[in-house]
Order: sequence, then structure tokens, then C-alpha cells
Amino acid sequence: MDPLFLFLLGHFIGDYAFQTDKMVANKRTLSRILILHCAIYTITLAFFAGIHDLLYDSGVFIRVLPWLIPIFLLHISQDLIKSKYFVGSRQFYYLDQALHLAAVYALRIIVGG
Repeated sequence: MDPLFLFLLGHFIGDYAFQTDKMVANKRTLSRILILHCAIYTITLAFFAGIHDLLYDSGVFIRVLPWLIPIFLLHISQDLIKSKYFVGSRQFYYLDQALHLAAVYALRIIVGG
């Protein structure tokens, strides 16, 4: 199985399922809530890379590790900009999600599998 599927699953679970309404409402500043959301998102991606390794013994998890901090920083900067300057903008929401998905796809290309 291509790790992209599990990375996408990690993205949707980390960015939606594990993000509470309180997090959405309170991440307009570089606060602990924004940091917590992005940490949960990043850990979720790492978790699914680990699941891929358990299923396929592929070494994807080890190759993902150096990229977790850049993924975290990219996600936090995008969410900070979106929540501070583009609240309620449907167009920027789509752009934000496209950038998140592009980062996930880039991660897949970088780590192989």
C-alpha cells in the first residue's frame, strides 16, 4: 500500500477529527491551543507512518522523523495566517487545505515507500 493513503488519513484525522471547536475558535494567536493542534496533527502523521511500517516493514517511519519539525512549522504558520487574517474566507480555507495536502504529498515523495 502506498504510504500516501495513510498520510492522507493522518491529515484528515489530525486536522479534523482531533481538532475541537474550542481549538478552532481559539487559535488566532500563536497560543498553546494552536501549538497543541499542530502537535497533534504532526503526531498523527507520524503515527500513520508507524502503522505503515508495522503493516509493510517499509522503514517509512524513520524516514519521516526528520521531516516532522518542518511539517509542524509549516502547519502552524498556515493555520496562524488563516486564523488571523482570513477568518471566514472560504477561498483561503480551500487554499489552506490544498497547501496542507501538497505538504503531505511532498512528504510522500521525499520518504518514498
